[in-house]
Amino acid sequence: ADPKKAYASPTRITGEKLVGERCAVCHESGKDGAPRMDDFAAWKPRLSKGVENLVQSAIKGHKAMPSRAGMANLSDSDLRNAVTYLVVQSATYKPKS
Repeated sequence: ADPKKAYASPTRITGEKLVGERCAVCHESGKDGAPRMDDFAAWKPRLSKGVENLVQSAIKGHKAMPSRAGMANLSDSDLRNAVTYLVVQSATYKPKS
């Protein structure tokens, strides 16, 4: 499967695992201006343009974020799952007690 094609089947990585292994490096701390996983307010302006716009940013890269999270073998579906996971986590974040 060609990971650059929208119809490419996803690899065997879940959105949660991809975020935990790769995306959290920046999205946990807000490194280089990345919206933090626990800050839904930071995601709201980005979401106003639609989730697909966020997915395209993940595919193509945005500012310090490399295209496809620096992992060329990721399919569009993998990235869509990771973006969805990040947004849901930010909206439902509950601090650890």
